[in-house]
Amino acid sequence: MNETFVVRASKDIGDGAAQKRFSIQFIDTAADITIAALISAMTRILDGGPSAQITAETVECLMRLYGIAPDEARRLAEMPLPDYVTDFFK
Repeated sequence: MNETFVVRASKDIGDGAAQKRFSIQFIDTAADITIAALISAMTRILDGGPSAQITAETVECLMRLYGIAPDEARRLAEMPLPDYVTDFFK
């Protein structure tokens, strides 16, 4: 299962790099870090942590990992999630 997530993350990160949106050299390593960060964030939320804060912090950290400027990373992290994501949790 983890391999499936890493393959998808590698593709998405690679696409971002190819489009010059991300400035990252080690795509497979970034994918591994991404999966680890998401598992950590989910664990913190399941342990009762503030989900909105944990989500925003994780997204901001990952965007910066991919080479997004700090202000832009923060802006992206604070954007509301699309309906198709939030509908999944209703």
